Amino acid sequence: MSSAAPADRFDLPSAATRQATGTLLAGGVLTVPLPWATLAVTGSDAEKFLQGQVTTDMREVAGNQSRLGCLLNLKGRVQASFRAIAVADGYLLLLPADQLETTRARLAKYAVFSKVVLTPQARTISGLLGAGAID
Repeated sequence: MSSAAPADRFDLPSAATRQATGTLLAGGVLTVPLPWATLAVTGSDAEKFLQGQVTTDMREVAGNQSRLGCLLNLKGRVQASFRAIAVADGYLLLLPADQLETTRARLAKYAVFSKVVLTPQARTISGLLGAGAID
């Protein structure tokens, strides 16, 4: 039987770390880098192209409204999940970084038939946590 405390066995934060994090969150903002990437889908056919490729109703993605969606294979199995965000010349698909290249490649097969450009974008995406995050 191991004599290590449960927190040590499972790499849980120590009491001091939890207390310091709690203090920080109560009075400030904590920025956490997230393992996400974006794929820009731009061009005059961006909405029509995505409407035919993903589960999202792209007409509902406008202004400050984003929508969740999936890219499915021919059997209806999820190949990628994303959040679609409207931008001036098309859309950004915010997705897990490990899905970026396969999603780009999958969409690229059909993009040649539309006036769209697929651009993987390196971005630093952070989440804000804490009482001051919405101020």
